[in-house]
Amino acid sequence: MNTPKTRKPKRWLQPTITKHHPDGRIFGIRNLEVASEFGYFVSYWWHLEEQMLFVLEELITGDPTTALLVDSASRTIFRSVVSQDARIKIMQNLLSSTKHNSLKPETFEEILEEFGSLNNIRNEMVHGVWHTTPDLKVVTRSKAGFLHETLTPEKQVKSKELTDLIRRMHDLNEKIAWRHGKPSP
Repeated sequence: MNTPKTRKPKRWLQPTITKHHPDGRIFGIRNLEVASEFGYFVSYWWHLEEQMLFVLEELITGDPTTALLVDSASRTIFRSVVSQDARIKIMQNLLSSTKHNSLKPETFEEILEEFGSLNNIRNEMVHGVWHTTPDLKVVTRSKAGFLHETLTPEKQVKSKELTDLIRRMHDLNEKIAWRHGKPSP
């Protein structure tokens, strides 16, 4: 009974952090072309949101010629509501439930629908789990669930897909800018 223990008890150890997946994939986006387009896509988003302020301003006032001031109520509302889905819902409700918006063209529905679609894609991209093959040619993305084990199947992402998304953002930006006579960023 009084013999000393020859082995220490097993205890939990901090996992080793590596830069590679066990199957050889590299964590993150290491393909420079995809990384560049991804960076532009993400950094463009704020500018598209700024254009959406013009849409909200017109839906609140009913007047497309209203100058958007830095201290406008629409800016305060837009930036106070952090959920993009809630922002879109507010704009949809203003469009469908206010008398002064009853004669607005279908362009507004198109703008809100495209903004919502791009927002969903943006969220999947920004919150996705990214890997690159060792040869740096294939970049894959999957959606993470609450637990890491619930990843969705991987999807290969090429720079053209991101370029197409940037084009959609730019087209939406131009549609809003043209409507309101404001220069797009």
